Amino acid sequence: MEPAQFEILHEHYRDSCTVMQGQRAARDRYFYLVIAVVAVAWFDVVAPQDFAAIVGDALKTRLQLPIAPDLGYLRSILWFLLLGLTVRYCQTALSVERHYDYIHDIEALLSKHVHEAFGREGNGLPLEISTVSHLGRLSVRGGMSPLAAWSCRHLDASSDPQLAASVMAWLGVV
Repeated sequence: MEPAQFEILHEHYRDSCTVMQGQRAARDRYFYLVIAVVAVAWFDVVAPQDFAAIVGDALKTRLQLPIAPDLGYLRSILWFLLLGLTVRYCQTALSVERHYDYIHDIEALLSKHVHEAFGREGNGLPLEISTVSHLGRLSVRGGMSPLAAWSCRHLDASSDPQLAASVMAWLGVV
């Protein structure tokens, strides 16, 4: 490899690591937001009357309202917020995981010209084990299977039985 090509590859490696660092920070931020929303949702599930009273009184005093607002819609917003943050966390975590393979490929190219242990993580990270992918597959097959099976049974009865059968087979729900 010529020095100019090596320098371009090294710059690209640094830029890729910087991008990945931002993605990891976003993943961690989404994780903490999910935990915070779960804590609030848990308080709502455990003591729904207290939750509505506390939030209603806080809004009444903050906004100087004559009466506390009805917060029946707040539960729906809370659950949709949890769903949205969870989906965004999973997307970001999968993006980080997918970039690891690319970073390792660049590290392999650079290690041929620098040193065999070159890399941000060296050879310490096992490449063949993908915890996030494994957990993702388990959650899709385990957590979403009842919902998908219900949907596919209704799809089966109405429009395309072959599509429903193939989706249910992929999910492991037959």
